[in-house]
Formats: sequence, structure tokens, C-alpha cells
Amino acid sequence: MINKIIKIISLILIQVSVCQAQTKNIEKADSLFNTKNYELATKYYEEALGNHSENEINISLKLAYLAEQKENIKEFLYYLNYRYNLSQDDAIFDKLTSTAQEYKLKGYERSDFNFIILLFQNYYYYILFFFIFILFIILTIFYKKSKSNLIIPLRQKIIIGLYLLFLIITINLSSVFKTGVVFQTSNFRSFPSHGAAILGEIGEGNKINIFGEDETWFRVLWNKKVVFLNKNNVKLLP
Repeated sequence: MINKIIKIISLILIQVSVCQAQTKNIEKADSLFNTKNYELATKYYEEALGNHSENEINISLKLAYLAEQKENIKEFLYYLNYRYNLSQDDAIFDKLTSTAQEYKLKGYERSDFNFIILLFQNYYYYILFFFIFILFIILTIFYKKSKSNLIIPLRQKIIIGLYLLFLIITINLSSVFKTGVVFQTSNFRSFPSHGAAILGEIGEGNKINIFGEDETWFRVLWNKKVVFLNKNNVKLLP
């Protein structure tokens, strides 16, 4: 019991220490930003953003601004999209789409498909909790029927089996559906292999929807086709 308490206290102290370090990084970055030392400010902001800071909205917007000052379009779109994913601000989205159109980049347009993916990513745990709650209700009903010696029709058993399968798929979707920005122009291939046929290339700055991965490759939907892209050339969005 004492050991458990000590472990809990240690975890709390570690978390507090991490938060303090993040706060110092942000304060340092703000100071550098105000003195227009943008290169070092970017470094500290990126470190804070990578540690899931509570100030992610402001940090991502400042990183987008810093990237725009350097005329680094791929980073500008990445951090602006990062900011949009956190709050779904229409003004941010309009800036994203107008910039993408100006540079003829794909993946930022408003579409039902992109909206569904974003909705799923942002509300995944709420959706999952809802489906688990429904499962709990169904299992409770089945349990009561079983205790009352009532016969459970085969059709209902099949339905609950399909629902369980659906729930398993939903649980695994969070590790399957991802989005990212291409940071280096990359060839895409027909299979996840360097020996596979090259079908074309995706230029840096384009946004992609990802539907699976292995150690080296992302499975990507591009121009309505499933292709494979080297993971080293893509920076994932939250």
C-alpha cells in the first residue's frame, strides 16, 4: 500500500516537473519571439508543442506565423492545420484553403470526407464511449433475459455479434485514420516496397489522408487511389 502511494506521489511530482519545464520553454520562446529572434523562438515553441502543452492553440498559431515569415509554406500549412484541428475556426480554415489554392496544393479543401475524418479524430473517445455504453445496455438486457430463463433468439445473437465486431473495428480506427502534410516531395508506389512500381509523386505541402501503416510506409488515399508513401517524408497532424 505504501509503495503504491509513493509511486502515485512520484508520478504527480514528475508531471509537475514536466509542466514547469514546459512553462519555462514557453516563457523563453515568448521572450525570443518579442525580440524577433525567430529562429530560437521556433525551436522552443516546437519543443513545447511536442510535449502537448496546454497552450497548443497559441503555440501552433505562432509557429504558423514564424513559418510564414520564413516563407516556408509546408510548415505554415502544417502548423495552421494543427491550429485548425484544435478549434475548427472558420477564419483559420479559410486561410488554409486560400493558401493551398494559391500554391495549387491538395487535401485542404472542404469536403464531406475530410469533415468526417476530422470529426472522428476530434471526438473519437466520445464516440467510443457512446458505443460502449450501448453495448453495456445490450449485455444487461441479455443478462436479465438469461437470469429469467428467457430464450434469446438467434437473430439477436447475430446482431450482438456484429455489433461487437463493429466495436472492435471502431476501437482500432484511431490507429488507422491519420492525416499528415508531405514535408519532402516523394514518389508514391503501388505496393509498400522500394521495388514496387512508381505511380507518380506528391509534392511537399500537400495534405494526405492515411489509412494504415507499417514500419516504413503509409497507406494513402490520393486522387481516389490507394497508394503507398514513405513515412519519413510525412509529418503527422494531431
